[in-house]
Amino acid sequence: MHLPRRKLRLLWLAAAMLVPWSTGAQTLPDGAGKDVVERACGVCHPATQVMGRNMSRDQWASEVRMMVQEGAKLTDVEFTQTVDYLAKAFPAGRDTTPADRGRAVYMSQCATCHGPRDPKLVGKEIGPFLKKGHPMRSGKPAPSLTEPEIVDLSHFLHQMAKAK
Repeated sequence: MHLPRRKLRLLWLAAAMLVPWSTGAQTLPDGAGKDVVERACGVCHPATQVMGRNMSRDQWASEVRMMVQEGAKLTDVEFTQTVDYLAKAFPAGRDTTPADRGRAVYMSQCATCHGPRDPKLVGKEIGPFLKKGHPMRSGKPAPSLTEPEIVDLSHFLHQMAKAK
């Protein structure tokens, strides 16, 4: 059975959110625009997926723009409300653990192909492997990860392996 790439991606993201990543229930912080984020983002993935992803307003705008290109339905006013909420609730520079940041990298860059848990990803060579570039199944290069993203992803993968 062949599923279109978008449906497969949504299935993996949904499955990934069923995996317990932390001990407490996660909810978005209150604030203007929370309802728009929950409605618009919750169609494809749990809105709480943004938790641990701390970015600048420009970075959030870019991320939301990409989600709109993927099919998120937002008016211009809702786009602004969403970006304003995310930039205020999850600003750049907020102190998060490397594993939390790595989880965000994994969910946005890896889970589509590797699923919610892929124990083969843990090993001493993950950093050097990612630095060389990681080809996708299509043969195209995967999105480039920065050095800090590779370090954070490594922390997350090792934490995931310990949780087994």
